[in-house]
Amino acid sequence: TELHVKGATTVANFEGTGGSSFIGLKDSDDGTVGFMGVDGGSIKFQTSGGSYSDKLVIDSNGHVTMPLQSCFLVTITGTQSNMALATAVTVIANSEIIDKNSDFSSNTFTAPVTGTYFFNVFASLKGVPLDARYINLFITGSNRNHQIYLQDPAGYDSDPEFENASGSAILDMDANDTASLTFYQPDGNQSTDIAELMFSGFLIA
Repeated sequence: TELHVKGATTVANFEGTGGSSFIGLKDSDDGTVGFMGVDGGSIKFQTSGGSYSDKLVIDSNGHVTMPLQSCFLVTITGTQSNMALATAVTVIANSEIIDKNSDFSSNTFTAPVTGTYFFNVFASLKGVPLDARYINLFITGSNRNHQIYLQDPAGYDSDPEFENASGSAILDMDANDTASLTFYQPDGNQSTDIAELMFSGFLIA
């Protein structure tokens, strides 16, 4: 043991003179350095990359935040109209409300790391009664397809109406797997419009 400190109470105290105090830990294999310390009453953990920005923070009240944790919420601008019949159509999510780690681009979320992710979808659809309409959450790489199924209720009139489809999923993803939405309408005599959309997801473990 190169350093062994033993005591009944506080056994060591590190005090920085520049307003904060950090301890660096260096990996001898590749020379990378990680830091843990205190600043403004918060305990902070920093790793190489991003100019050693905060990766995990515990504030003085015990709140834990992960500033770069992957998280997104996207919608559509206007209405995506005339969804083709009997064809899988990409849902155009072109308005980003939240994209915490810039992982959502071109209607697609890309998993930055291997882990477990939560996804939620809400869509408002407009069209005449149909046998079935589907919104699919498609995961590439792992080739998993989670389907949110919308069945028109019996006795629906022939006037165009709005219907809501929603669903959620918890999925394991590998790094660089992608998640996107497709719409499928197998039959009917009028194409469907997507009037509203909320598509969100985040890393949970």
